[in-house]
Amino acid sequence: MEADHRTMEEADSVLEADHAADLAAAIAAKVDGTPAFKKLEARHSALIAKHKEVLAKHTAILARHAELEQKHGAGSVDDAAMQTDHASMKVEDEQMQQEHRQLVDDHKKIQAEHQQLLGEAKK
Repeated sequence: MEADHRTMEEADSVLEADHAADLAAAIAAKVDGTPAFKKLEARHSALIAKHKEVLAKHTAILARHAELEQKHGAGSVDDAAMQTDHASMKVEDEQMQQEHRQLVDDHKKIQAEHQQLLGEAKK
């Protein structure tokens, strides 16, 4: 789970770098002032903000999971509660992975739209 989270953090850095490159390309192509670009840029910025929200949520989940593991290791939780905790942790982990996949897919779509917009500007 932590490895997945680190991958997401790395993807966040890539997402921001891609965004900066897309913005620079739009400025160079002089399409950054067009309504289509402004609309796309707003969506791209919103996606980056959403990605940061998801990462923050996942960081909190991982911290809570670490606390649960510590309690489990200390023997301060009975077996039934431990099994319940592990089941909910697994569900949360799967949700985190799904959210990350969705964000990556959404980012790819926005990048494709950026490329299309730049291609139209070259015509």
